Amino acid sequence: LQYGPLLLDPEAHRVTAHGSELHLSATEYRLLEYLMRRAETIVSRSQLADRVWGNDYDPTSNLADVYVGYLRRKLTAAGIAG
Repeated sequence: LQYGPLLLDPEAHRVTAHGSELHLSATEYRLLEYLMRRAETIVSRSQLADRVWGNDYDPTSNLADVYVGYLRRKLTAAGIAG
């Protein structure tokens, strides 16, 4: 799965950016994979929660925001997002 300089290998659970491996937690990986599969579309917080956390998600928590922030920081450090 590729989007710009990001390459995600679902079989190996490996992500590279500009050829360098990104070290993601399992949750960050699931979040990124979901977002990459829906590139160029708007994804709601409830869609993210359902796909990434399933029934374990408390809709009153800010867990989705926190993990999006973690992922953004890692992508920014890799020169992907800003």
